[in-house]
Amino acid sequence: MHHKSYFLGIVFPFIIFQFLQTPFYKTLSELHLTQKFNGISYFSPDGNWGGEKLGGQFNLELKKRKNLNINLQLSVQTGQFLFDKWFFDWQKTPISFQIQGTLTNNTFILKNGYIDFASYLNLLIQGKTNLEPPSVHFKKIILDIKDAAQAFSIFIKQPLNTIYPVIDKIDVEGKMHLEADDFCFSPLGGQIQSCFTGNITLPHLKLKDTIVSLPLFYNVSGEKQGFLKINKILFLQQEVENVNLPLLAKKNLLILMQPVHISLSKGHIFIHALKVNFLPFLLKGNLSLEGLNFKNSSFSFHIHADKFNFTLTPNIFKAEGEIAIYIWDGKVIIKNLEIYNLSSPFPKIKADILFEDIDLAQVSEYSAFGEMSGVVKGYIKNLVIVNGQPEAFDLLIESVKKKNKKQMITLTAINNISILAQGAPISVSWFLPKKFPYRKIGIKCTLKNDQFAIHGLMKQNGIEYLVKRGLFGINVVNRSPGQVVAFKDMLERFKKISRR
Repeated sequence: MHHKSYFLGIVFPFIIFQFLQTPFYKTLSELHLTQKFNGISYFSPDGNWGGEKLGGQFNLELKKRKNLNINLQLSVQTGQFLFDKWFFDWQKTPISFQIQGTLTNNTFILKNGYIDFASYLNLLIQGKTNLEPPSVHFKKIILDIKDAAQAFSIFIKQPLNTIYPVIDKIDVEGKMHLEADDFCFSPLGGQIQSCFTGNITLPHLKLKDTIVSLPLFYNVSGEKQGFLKINKILFLQQEVENVNLPLLAKKNLLILMQPVHISLSKGHIFIHALKVNFLPFLLKGNLSLEGLNFKNSSFSFHIHADKFNFTLTPNIFKAEGEIAIYIWDGKVIIKNLEIYNLSSPFPKIKADILFEDIDLAQVSEYSAFGEMSGVVKGYIKNLVIVNGQPEAFDLLIESVKKKNKKQMITLTAINNISILAQGAPISVSWFLPKKFPYRKIGIKCTLKNDQFAIHGLMKQNGIEYLVKRGLFGINVVNRSPGQVVAFKDMLERFKKISRR
């Protein structure tokens, strides 16, 4: 909407003002001009915008009395046009403009400015432009989108998907209507009423039969109720129906009017508070998750969070509180979750993770690391992940004795731990069993500035143990406890394990 209103509110009046300076205008009383054009090409000196082989027709009527009355109709049906990242093929998406207005001294009053874009997007503008001093005021803007999928594809997905790859995973279907009264873009201010009906698809999330009615007050006082209604939400394996969020709009704010309980097929979500400040954009919320169950072909888990605070800006997500994931007969707790560079293809994720009572036998069923049994606890603190690769962490894993839980480890797992610690498997006699008991597992790893170090938690007589054997079996000893290796070399060790 901004680019089109910019043309009607700024560019066209500027052209008219330049016309006023010509000798021809001083002798003009009335002008009627109709002209077809074809094959016109022009590009700006900086190459940022321009058209090629443009074809269409324009009609211009000028009547000079006390003021200059202007009526312009312009349609473009052929050719191609580029504006920054936005590309248009006018044969596929023809466009037409109609401008009716009056020019008095340095003021252009736009009685009606109308744009029809391929018959599925219509824009009506009424307003006023002053050239000295420069200012634009829109009395009314009405944007009507009959096909949101087409508009989203042409104006957002196609021009921006190389910058924000996640856009390729977003789809919008339906209709949208927007009205703005007494609105300015610079400085931004005015009232907008927006409505949307349709479907929205996001990564792992689909909102079906959605109805949105949002009043917005930009830098002006006001108060009005709105709502967000969703007939059906599909999230991973969860499904919920009839979600209604009552909203209150105030100056630069949207506020959830009352707590909302969302009952899922497997669990509950409680939204206790939600507030959106959009100058600058800042979303704050507080929610609880109870018994959200997820299951795939390999394992199942459920999630719990009690009054979980979060904030979202255009580029940063931060969470305060704990998210508990119950899995493998134990619990994993995620704390201090932060995500940076949200608009980048390579966001940075920070978190602290604690885990306790994790059943090794269940974990090893889905791992190529080797069969183990017993229970472990530990943490991954100061975790930083960029582009799916860890950049920093402090990791600790320690076995915990439990009644009726055997502590057993296979030769395969022993060798893989040895490969991680020193780059090579242990040399053993052929007559050893493939599985034997262990007394203790204790491993600490750190990654910082691309330097990786691994240590054993058990120390005896100057020897550092990662795995301490039981009555019989094999000890895994860290033979170079002070050694630090590049993380890329550690990744090679992981690859060696995966190939075994």
